[in-house]
Amino acid sequence: MNVLVVDDEYFARKAVVQMIQDWNIEAAVFEAEDGREAVELLERSPMDVVFSDIRMPLLDGMELAKYMYDNCPGTANVIISGFDDFAYAQQAIRYKVEHYLLKPVDKEQIWELLDRFQEREVDSAAKRLEAQLAGILYDDQAAVPGISEGRSIDFYVVTVIRSAAADKAGLHEALRSEHWGGAADYLAIGDKRHGDLTVAWIYGSGAAVSEWGAMVQRAVSRVVAAYGNRTQSRVYAGISAAHTDLAELSAAYKEAKSALLYRLLSAERVVFDEAYVKQNRPYRYELLEEWISAVYQKTVKYQIQEAVELLRGYLADAPKLELSVNAYQDMCAKATAMINSVIELAGKKDGGPSLFLEPIDLHEYDHAQHIAAVFADALNAVGQRLLQGRMKTDMVEDMKHYVSENYRQDIVLDDLAKNVYFTAPAHLSRLFKKKTGMRFSQFLLSVRMEKAKSLLDGGTALSIAEVASSVGFNDYSYFIQMYKKYYGETPGKLKKQWEEGSG
Repeated sequence: MNVLVVDDEYFARKAVVQMIQDWNIEAAVFEAEDGREAVELLERSPMDVVFSDIRMPLLDGMELAKYMYDNCPGTANVIISGFDDFAYAQQAIRYKVEHYLLKPVDKEQIWELLDRFQEREVDSAAKRLEAQLAGILYDDQAAVPGISEGRSIDFYVVTVIRSAAADKAGLHEALRSEHWGGAADYLAIGDKRHGDLTVAWIYGSGAAVSEWGAMVQRAVSRVVAAYGNRTQSRVYAGISAAHTDLAELSAAYKEAKSALLYRLLSAERVVFDEAYVKQNRPYRYELLEEWISAVYQKTVKYQIQEAVELLRGYLADAPKLELSVNAYQDMCAKATAMINSVIELAGKKDGGPSLFLEPIDLHEYDHAQHIAAVFADALNAVGQRLLQGRMKTDMVEDMKHYVSENYRQDIVLDDLAKNVYFTAPAHLSRLFKKKTGMRFSQFLLSVRMEKAKSLLDGGTALSIAEVASSVGFNDYSYFIQMYKKYYGETPGKLKKQWEEGSG
């Protein structure tokens, strides 16, 4: 701490200097005989505290207080005066003088003020450091030199701790109580976005990085257990890999936060470190596509309850599938996209607003079953909207719309009659022909042929076989036969004409 004592009386000044040195021998104490000399010192060296007399030659204590008010807002100003004058006290208040002491002062008064200023300085330095760390973690700011000043840092991890308990002071106490094997220290701040998360930057040096990382993992486990026991709550922690480059602090934070999400997929563990995250978790993504497609098809066929239960069951059982966090996030993203597709479809059918489902923030949920319920409720809501719209929609128009949206799929009139419209296939067939003048199979063929011709007219790079598949034909030869019958020429001829024309 830098302290300046200003007094033109030699012995009075030396007495205060001695009191400060008796308080802390390491304090840097500066002396000035008048206000002008004090200003010169303040211009050269920033001070934490100034003890000043009032009546001095050249520049008095009040003029010095005004200078400090204008130029040194971070410096504490204490006046020590032999005059108990209300006018002086008023001026002191105007210039933000923090204390007005009357001579003679004793060391207890000086020490009490110095203790208070030192605590404030420590708090202020800690807040500056926390602000620097927050800027690096949350805003991707470059790691500033001050973040490592005075610290021996060979490597570090970031851990993110989640607790629903409101006693954050208790968590900080648990962190402080952990001795960290004598080879580490930490700085903890609240997460910017999630109030139930605490972020701890744990750094150290000396040991081999693998040994140090294992020590930190054990220490974090003890903190989680101690705080969990204290609050009688479930506490979790995600730990990043060990890093050496401070430029990777933001990346380490993201690693830890991602690792923490394994709490949604594990019934037993509460601490998730790099070794756990890197375990092999093979997953067949084609199964995810099949599941999403099955849910969507049931929904658009108005089998809402079945679709909702299929969606809920798969998401709720996610912990049993031994998924990686990335696979689980992909599952939730695809569920969101599928539900939004249904919302868009409902909007087209009933003309109502399409209020889409926002991507969910997994950190806001306690378990996979909760997330499954959120998706199930959203799908059920839009499903009911579809059902209501269906009652107001002409059945034949609904069938035509269904074909235009799903012509790539295998569409059979019997299936639509039994599973969507709950009527006899013969009745549905007669109704469709009466309203449109053509059989359902003819309408389906016309839609598929028009889609195929549109692709070929547009100069698609797809082969004829790929065009056939893209419009719902599994049999390539049958597609060519139907296309020629419908348009009087083969699809290959049209494709060749387009290619020659573009060449």
